[in-house]
Amino acid sequence: MLKVLRDNLKYLSWILWVVILVFIAFVFVDFGGGLGAQRGGSSPAATVGSETVSWKEFEREYKRLESQYRQAFGGQLPQQLVEQLRLPMQALDSLVDRRLLAMEADRLGIRVTNGELRDFLLAQPLLTGESGGFIGGEVYERFVRSNGFTSTRDFEEAVREDLAIQKLTGSLTAGMPLDEKAVEANWRETNERASVRYLHVPGTRFAAAARATDEEVRAWFESHRDTFHVEDQRSIDYLLVDATKLRETLEIPAADVESWYRDNAAEFSRPEEVQARHILIKIDETRDEAAAQRAMETVQARLARGEAFEAVAAALSEDPGSRERGGDLGWFGRGRMIAEFEQAAFGAAPGSVVGPVKTTFGLHLIQVLERREGGTETLEAAAPRIRARLAGSSVSVP
Repeated sequence: MLKVLRDNLKYLSWILWVVILVFIAFVFVDFGGGLGAQRGGSSPAATVGSETVSWKEFEREYKRLESQYRQAFGGQLPQQLVEQLRLPMQALDSLVDRRLLAMEADRLGIRVTNGELRDFLLAQPLLTGESGGFIGGEVYERFVRSNGFTSTRDFEEAVREDLAIQKLTGSLTAGMPLDEKAVEANWRETNERASVRYLHVPGTRFAAAARATDEEVRAWFESHRDTFHVEDQRSIDYLLVDATKLRETLEIPAADVESWYRDNAAEFSRPEEVQARHILIKIDETRDEAAAQRAMETVQARLARGEAFEAVAAALSEDPGSRERGGDLGWFGRGRMIAEFEQAAFGAAPGSVVGPVKTTFGLHLIQVLERREGGTETLEAAAPRIRARLAGSSVSVP
């Protein structure tokens, strides 16, 4: 019984953290308080205590959520659904949660060394070349820009923050150590019971017969003065305004949205992208190319029998990063994938399967799901983000 109780009590740490973070969010978070609407100014998208969330971070997170939902809904994301999902607020909520965790990691002294950062980056397949080494500064910078970062320094700081948050959450999942006495005391408090018989007599029934004299009342008062001590008190009236809900009620004129879109056209340009799945059969020290080709023939045979590409990927692909998603790599632009893979993916028509394509990782079968030509994001697609930004500039929280 004590072991069961201990196993349950260790989750108290998560409950306490949730309460703390929610409290901090209500007290310190200001979504866009005192913002200016122009890009490049000093105005943040949100203020979390002494920290801020930039509009550039908001744009990256919004596009990530947008891509995620578009994949979930079969490549379609109507404007009505964007409004129902409240994507701008989802993006801000996600960034605020991340910033709260990062602040707590910093408060606890959780640090990520340059060595840890370097080892993590060099372990990412997208950042290694054919020889297994680093892809090089020029390609690395293109990769960083394609992910919405203005510099490699900003990208590495974001990765460093992610790793610190991972350390923090990892330490929380380790649980809370409890000694035997604490567990036993909690069990007794919860489970021990006593049987008591009592008689309840209302005091009002005898109140008329029990009269105290003025002298008795005064004497009792003098001997119990501390009981009647009253602290200084104030009577106040206040109005609590939820700035976030207030912004949601604001009506931003369509003309203002269109004007902002026109004045910041460069912000809405997007690169050519494809959405693809793949199945990887590795070539390494335990399997040469001939053996990998035989394994790939098994993959192709199952596809030829009519099995779904995602089902075969989940069963046979050796890419741990995408296998659980049926080989889905999501949307990616040029410069994100290794050269041979990128050339095949961007050269294939949507709905087709190409390969095997040989890279330094092994053999790939690639299924291209959809393709988006590069160009400028439409006003309709960008409107929710623009409204959120303009609403933030309209409401200032002192």
